[in-house]
Amino acid sequence: MIQLKFFKTFVRSFFGLTLIFVLKVFGAEDVTKKINEIKEAAQSENEKALKELESSKAWEKIVNSIQNKNSTYKANENRGEAVPEEIEKKDEAWKKWNKDSQLAKKDGKAQPVTESFIESILGNPCSEELRNFKNKKTGILEIFVMDRMGANVCAADPTSDYDQGDEAKWKKPFLEAVSPFVDLPTRDSSANAYQTQVSSLVKNKKGEKIGVITIGLKKDH
Repeated sequence: MIQLKFFKTFVRSFFGLTLIFVLKVFGAEDVTKKINEIKEAAQSENEKALKELESSKAWEKIVNSIQNKNSTYKANENRGEAVPEEIEKKDEAWKKWNKDSQLAKKDGKAQPVTESFIESILGNPCSEELRNFKNKKTGILEIFVMDRMGANVCAADPTSDYDQGDEAKWKKPFLEAVSPFVDLPTRDSSANAYQTQVSSLVKNKKGEKIGVITIGLKKDH
């Protein structure tokens, strides 16, 4: 117990000192200004991308895919604090598969067998449309869609997990009507760029909310 308490104190102190160092070097105002500039640019690019998607034939496939996935849940079933058992099991399987895939790729080994439910998501027409759209846009690093429970519907590339329902990218647009929700930019050293996820509510033709789409946008440093 003492060791755990010490570790938690150390972690808090370490990250606290790191933050203080960054603020001293760059200045709090400069850091805030930089973050706001990146978020504003991402929101602008997201608006353009969404407008293009919504006016394309791909959008109908996206909406239909979300509605089809939503129909697999009970009518009165909603996302609460507790993760639905089915989603939790799939999330664990997805994360294990993704971790094994990354390790196999790194070690030059054969890829692990993809479970059928994962293949049904990454290999469906909606995912194909997202991949085609992403490949045409150099500024988009990732794009994926979630249903009304926060679970994956389709994705241009494999996400790290299946369940997004416990994250702000789903909660803010779907539960709190903050759409678009612009998350804090993160630094991608391999791409020498900042990535900012922008998540937007997806509605059907009746104007009913059915899911969320997240687009990860790059801003070169």
